[in-house]
Amino acid sequence: MSLVCTPHKLRGYLEAYGWKYDCIGEFSIVTGWQGDSREYPLMVTMNNTVIDFIVNPLIYFELEWQEWPEILCFIMELNEDMSLAKLSINDSGAIVLTASALSLNFGYAQLSQYLEILGHYSDVIYQELLVKLQECGLLFHHRSKFLT
Repeated sequence: MSLVCTPHKLRGYLEAYGWKYDCIGEFSIVTGWQGDSREYPLMVTMNNTVIDFIVNPLIYFELEWQEWPEILCFIMELNEDMSLAKLSINDSGAIVLTASALSLNFGYAQLSQYLEILGHYSDVIYQELLVKLQECGLLFHHRSKFLT
């Protein structure tokens, strides 16, 4: 009996949790949820060692180079206050929220915990980021694409 979470097992856990999803290849799943403020798209990727849960985008915005230092400093401050998750900016200018778990002994209970962590941080940090982006005069928008 394998103690490593497989794509098949992970899909079963998501179904038991009540979430719809799309498979993007053998090791990637796209899903999402409705939070307090908005819809959040979630990409789940995995290998034999790690399962990554990526809220992408948490926020998408157009950023001028002069605002980068202030935004990156704020993201670093938010990262300091979080446990088990981190914020980053991807190549397309989206702020993403990521949590990673070891696939060894990963089961339904761990999936539930990680989804709760991401749900909590997504709503709380989303509001804090909105305020900061508005203070900087930045434009942002949502690009949600997930199943309901």
